[in-house]
Amino acid sequence: MTTPEPKSEAGLAIGAAEIDREHTLQLDLLDRFATQLGAGADQETLAATLDQLVDFTKMHFASEEALMRLYGYERFAAHVAQHEETVERIDALRDACEAGAEDLTAETLAHLRHWLVEHIRYADRAFGRFLVGVRDAGGEGLLPPRFDT
Repeated sequence: MTTPEPKSEAGLAIGAAEIDREHTLQLDLLDRFATQLGAGADQETLAATLDQLVDFTKMHFASEEALMRLYGYERFAAHVAQHEETVERIDALRDACEAGAEDLTAETLAHLRHWLVEHIRYADRAFGRFLVGVRDAGGEGLLPPRFDT
């Protein structure tokens, strides 16, 4: 079964419907923040959207990492390192916003969005192929989880 492409960016579906939906929401939240920033939204509105983005990103990464541990994903450590870097970038964005940083620009957001898209396109797509292989090897659904990792 194929999953729909995230509407925020063509070519990002990884083959796991729930993860694809989470990627769409993650990018939509970042795009919402960029739109609000460009429209001159007040600090409270910007902070609320960034809080949603930070919270959702952390939840999404925890979800992916749980699946990786459960099924013994061999690239787990490298993938988690990318997650940690992404959280640091988003936290820095939130800190800059809270401080009223004047250098918080569309270019800053474009760099973060590019980082996320590239992570999805390469690291998450590799994980998606792994999940499809696990599912295909076990017939219906995913194989029973591994508890030795």
